[in-house]
Amino acid sequence: MLLFNCLFTLLPCCFYTPTIRKLFTSENFRAAVYQNRYRLITLLILTVGFAVRIWNIGEIPMGLNQDEASAGYDAWSILNYGIDRNGFFLPVHLFAWGSGQNALYSYLCIPFIAVLGLSAFSIRLPMALIGCGSLVVMKKLLDNFDNERLTTIGTALLAVAPWHIIKSRWALESNLLPDMILLALLLICLGLKRKRIYFYAGCAVMGLSAYAYGTSYFFLPLFFILFFGVLIKTKKLTIKRAVCGTALAFVIALPIVLFVIINTFDLPSITTPFFSIPKLNEARQAAILKSDLLGNFLNCFSMLLKQNDSMPWNSMNSFFGTIYIFSAPFAIVGIITALRRKEKSAVAYAFLCWLAVSVTMMFVMSSNINRMNLIFIPLIYFTALGIYALTKKRIIKAAIGILYTVSFAAFVFSYAGAYQQEIAKSFSYGFGDAVNFSETLGKNVCRVTPDSGSTYMLLLFYTETPPNEYLKTRVVENPGSAFENIVSFGKYRITDSLPGDLDESTCAIVPAEDVEAFRAAQNGIKSAIFGNYAVVWQ
Repeated sequence: MLLFNCLFTLLPCCFYTPTIRKLFTSENFRAAVYQNRYRLITLLILTVGFAVRIWNIGEIPMGLNQDEASAGYDAWSILNYGIDRNGFFLPVHLFAWGSGQNALYSYLCIPFIAVLGLSAFSIRLPMALIGCGSLVVMKKLLDNFDNERLTTIGTALLAVAPWHIIKSRWALESNLLPDMILLALLLICLGLKRKRIYFYAGCAVMGLSAYAYGTSYFFLPLFFILFFGVLIKTKKLTIKRAVCGTALAFVIALPIVLFVIINTFDLPSITTPFFSIPKLNEARQAAILKSDLLGNFLNCFSMLLKQNDSMPWNSMNSFFGTIYIFSAPFAIVGIITALRRKEKSAVAYAFLCWLAVSVTMMFVMSSNINRMNLIFIPLIYFTALGIYALTKKRIIKAAIGILYTVSFAAFVFSYAGAYQQEIAKSFSYGFGDAVNFSETLGKNVCRVTPDSGSTYMLLLFYTETPPNEYLKTRVVENPGSAFENIVSFGKYRITDSLPGDLDESTCAIVPAEDVEAFRAAQNGIKSAIFGNYAVVWQ
């Protein structure tokens, strides 16, 4: 693992081999360094950015989130049995808890699980790789401005953004969407200048992004209309190619369009020889989209200013926030600068349209950082543009560089330290080790507490229970609800209260702080503690 971390951290050097070769073959080393200073700084930025996204992702964040476990187990189930845990054959959208979960990330995890097995590392690795890849994509996209300083600033801000680092290190499937839109825009913009195949590849990625997160159902139609409309008006894109690209994206997204129709109009599930489209108990979009337009906007705007939604898995605190609290003035300057420029490139239009649609979505969406994840990459771009416009003097460049460097260092220190103790509580740290140990005891029944509504999901993940066996033995407390609560399957019994007296055939998994109470209630109890959990038995 150490070798993997080191090798992957140094991967950006491969992109800059010609630059490195120039330095060591140049007769004037200092002159060569100065001439290539922005490329060398960008290389350093990419190296650091890769490191903070990939290093020890299997152990940090500590524990495993229930949404990670859900996406990972369903990927493992589809890989080995062709169905998700609810029995749907190759679903275009996972049934999951009853209200659904986006399927694209699970499918991306399948080859990693096939090679590495089912673990926190194998299901987080794709998100970390995608996060690292987005740094390169951002750099390539900004290269279109032919301004090395702006490219360096934009790449650096994405590399050190707390939001992007945090979301790259754990496998929340909805956080895949911003990276996909970024890649799609790079391909589309390349297609406008180079081969058409890039343009259509970008449109294909746009269509594929509909499977990444439900907010794309609102974002994609508006973005296509606005962005392609602007490109057509400025004669950067022909109507014919725009129609063909949009049609390609629609065809790729058609199964998810049918999924939305089925779950909007309460139609039955569809099963084909190639995939299935499930009818959910309740569509998750009902919880995301709200009708209080002004209230939604004000709540979302307030959250953007505070850069904190009080959810530890999305942000640490309001100082670090999503892109650092002091970035707001730079972003405002950047937006004004972009709007005042008469001549705009396709990339500039792309970021303006991306921001405009993201702001529009604030009127129909409840405030939450992962639900609003589409807005942060354009905000990072405009922050970079604002910094670029304000940093003409060397002393100002140095001051802002130091400010972000110190803040980034403080963030990394806090993330790897105190923050992990907090996230360990939310991510059930030690539960997997407790489950694995309980399996070695050979007991016929294992009682598990507390019942968080997602405890069964962690049990499925760590025990790798075959989905057919799970479906035959599961007991659902509230069938047909948006979040079905599984109270037992196989040998596991899940409860909110401490288990009663244990006999020789029964063990229990309980919170570590409850061990003493358990000992006091029953003599002769043995225990083994694993992080925040303990296994107890006779």
